[in-house]
Amino acid sequence: MQIKDIIEQYKTRYQPEKFQKSERAEIVKKFVDVLNDDRIKSGRKSLSASFYAIKMAEAKLSTQDLYWFFAYCQESKNFSSCWWWSLKSNK
Repeated sequence: MQIKDIIEQYKTRYQPEKFQKSERAEIVKKFVDVLNDDRIKSGRKSLSASFYAIKMAEAKLSTQDLYWFFAYCQESKNFSSCWWWSLKSNK
């Protein structure tokens, strides 16, 4: 069996859509999308999802808190500034 065959078997057996994402990962992805879009627009490089997830975990935000926090940031004038300053003041 060649490596090419092994890769094909892997692709058919383990397709990405078969993996279940957690509810927390989905809400963190919403944050990542908005925050990284703002960073790219302002000329900065995007940050990894794990960076954002760790920051929110350090702030001890539960999954339900994240839904509220996302809505709170959306209602503010600047989503990114609200996110950064809220987590900074949480320490």
